[in-house]
Formats: sequence, C-alpha cells, structure tokens
Amino acid sequence: MTDKQWLEVFDETHEEFKWFIDSYFPTSWESIMEHRKIENVTMMISLMNAVWFHLPDNKFNIIENPKGWKEFLYLIEDQ
Repeated sequence: MTDKQWLEVFDETHEEFKWFIDSYFPTSWESIMEHRKIENVTMMISLMNAVWFHLPDNKFNIIENPKGWKEFLYLIEDQ
C-alpha cells in the first residue's frame, strides 16, 4: 500500500480506534495527529506500534476484539 493509500485508510478508520489510544496514551494520539498533518506515515506507524506494544494484552487481543482493534491492526501490520 502506498503512503497515500495508507493515509486514506487511516482517515477513514481512525475514529474507530482513537478512543483506546487517547485513553491510554493521550500524548501519543496528539503526536500521531501532528504527523498526520505533515503526512509522515513512517512516524505514525512507529507511534502506533509503540502503543500496540504497551496496551494491556488481556484487553486488546483478537479474542476480546475491542471496537477499532481490527482497523488498528490493519494499519500497523505488514507495513
């Protein structure tokens, strides 16, 4: 997927997963959105990977499947 396509998917789906990034890492969400403004996909993915690594495993997994989880994973996997 190109950076432009990735940004389009992000724009279409970020409201689905914003809640858990904002809840656990509000400054990370602010940083992600700052990098969105300048279309820095590499840094956005890096920040989202850091969030993924630090989210509680017992709440954020495929079995629990919280709102926006699949959309979030789609953006950070295989990029």
